[in-house]
Amino acid sequence: MESTGRQLGIDVNHDYFLAISFLYPSDMVVSCENKCRLMELLTPVLSCGPLNSTIDSPQFLACDKGILFFLMAHTKEELLNANVQVCEKAIRLLEENFPDTFIRIGIDTIENGLSGIERSYQNSIHAIDAGEQFKKERRILDFIGMEIYSAMNAIVLAHGQTLISTILLQLSKEKQRR
Repeated sequence: MESTGRQLGIDVNHDYFLAISFLYPSDMVVSCENKCRLMELLTPVLSCGPLNSTIDSPQFLACDKGILFFLMAHTKEELLNANVQVCEKAIRLLEENFPDTFIRIGIDTIENGLSGIERSYQNSIHAIDAGEQFKKERRILDFIGMEIYSAMNAIVLAHGQTLISTILLQLSKEKQRR
């Protein structure tokens, strides 16, 4: 992997990576043709990546319900700027070309190293899975945001009655002070 990276001008141990997944709805049957059309449509977003734009090879990978690619840069700052551009461009292309299909975009945290690349891929998929359950209306789903939301949801489900009782008690104490 390291030698392939070097051939492409990428240092897999020191450069930064951000997996961005584009998945069709989980209840949709997704064909290879669907994935190929999506890859073709979204190819222009690759030009937003500082290192992606220098690679002539195909960069999209097919996954279960869609496609993904790794946004790549030498610095975290470059990656953050490129991420915004990718999302804006992708949303525009998706809305214009697939207006009746709600394709979600999953984004992980910035990672580096081989283990970070694998984690980034998995987390971008997890962000969409969580978003489909908890934030059905959102198209762009970042892993950290969905992880926090999922944790809060679990706490409320596990301790909902206690939380409600505590909140009501606090409200009644405040009301009495007035």
